[in-house]
Amino acid sequence: MKIGPGKPVATILAILMLVLPGTLSAANWRGIDIIVTTNDGRQFRGELIAVKSDSLVLLDADRKDLSVLVAEIKNIRIRRRSKAFQGLLYGFLAGAVGGAIWGGTSADEEWGVAGGAFLGGLYIAPPASLLGLVAGMGAGLDDETDLAGLPERELDRIMAKLSRQSREPEAYTPPSRIPTAGEPRMGPVPSRYERTRFRLTWMPGNRIGRPGYSFGQEDIAFRFVGDLPPSESGPYPSVLYMGGGLPRFSLGHITLTYAWSGQLAVEAELFVPRRFAVSRSGDLRFTSTLDGQEYGAFFGSYEVLRSTSLLVGLSFRPALPAFLLPHSVELGLAAGPAWIGWTGSDAYSYLSSSSWTDSRTMTTWTARGRMSYDYYFNPALSMGAFAEYRWIRAHVSSYSRTEILSFRGASDLSATLTRTIEVSFPERTAFLGGFACGLRFGLSF
Repeated sequence: MKIGPGKPVATILAILMLVLPGTLSAANWRGIDIIVTTNDGRQFRGELIAVKSDSLVLLDADRKDLSVLVAEIKNIRIRRRSKAFQGLLYGFLAGAVGGAIWGGTSADEEWGVAGGAFLGGLYIAPPASLLGLVAGMGAGLDDETDLAGLPERELDRIMAKLSRQSREPEAYTPPSRIPTAGEPRMGPVPSRYERTRFRLTWMPGNRIGRPGYSFGQEDIAFRFVGDLPPSESGPYPSVLYMGGGLPRFSLGHITLTYAWSGQLAVEAELFVPRRFAVSRSGDLRFTSTLDGQEYGAFFGSYEVLRSTSLLVGLSFRPALPAFLLPHSVELGLAAGPAWIGWTGSDAYSYLSSSSWTDSRTMTTWTARGRMSYDYYFNPALSMGAFAEYRWIRAHVSSYSRTEILSFRGASDLSATLTRTIEVSFPERTAFLGGFACGLRFGLSF
């Protein structure tokens, strides 16, 4: 059984990511612990017992009831306890169970269902535990909002949300507000979530859809270089077998976003995926016109493609985060240049006798579409998941390489020929994009 990151792994982690924050931040049977700061600087801390139409009722540390008028409140801070251990435990359980199911269903005859389930759980549980730990730590962060200057509709929303997390949620009745003719209207004060204009996001992701490693073959031609009869020089057709592909996992997504408005933002993204490596190897065979014997020699080549993309685009958030409303959905499109670096070398370049290397750079264009979900622990920190499609192609032009090879006779191994060959590789196009999904960790400022 071969265990490797793939679509089931990404799916398990994404589901875990979406479930944990809401689970870890759910209110207990008791009311939440809050700190209320009034306009004159006084602070009151206690359990939120009830939300009235014009006041908040708290139970302080001395078990005394406190009533604070909403009109006198400057800001409210929700105090949360760290849920790191809970997150670690939930992550471990989800990873172990999900990994066991994946491993058991994909196991071969060598390992069996039980062995595959054990290895799958062992493989998925550690990263899932780490993810749960991060989510639990985030769910334990305090959140804060300013009430002074908020529009009435937003104030009513916050009061209704607070009421659902109080000990007596049924006690709240929204106040009836009658507009007064000629009353001056003040502009709404931006919330703490709206004041953060920049957001730095790191997105580790996993490519899905195409196999991570593939095999194939390629038709090439070689000829001999040197003082030989024209009939002996070639060219000779041959076949090389290829093995390689795109790595599935990447840590290379970093995005900086600037919010033009509440819903529209401009973003710049740096994407540096892991390298794309392909090996080619096979026997080069020919029949000599000098003695009529067939000769063959092993030949190999190793190629690496590296890419760095810088994209600029727009993102739209139809659902914005707010105090006690931590969910956000984002749609984004971006495009920009991609710099491709190609390097070719001998198949066994670690040997001192290997001397051939070649490299070149090229520039192409890339584009990306993405849909994201973020859970905001507070105005500064968020965590979420994304799914995207990325288009990027690298065109590698044809090239030739020379090497000295020792050919042995097919029927008489003692017969050898040492000659310099030139191998011609055809041009080709490598697709470096595709579908991907992963996690998002954001810092707003």
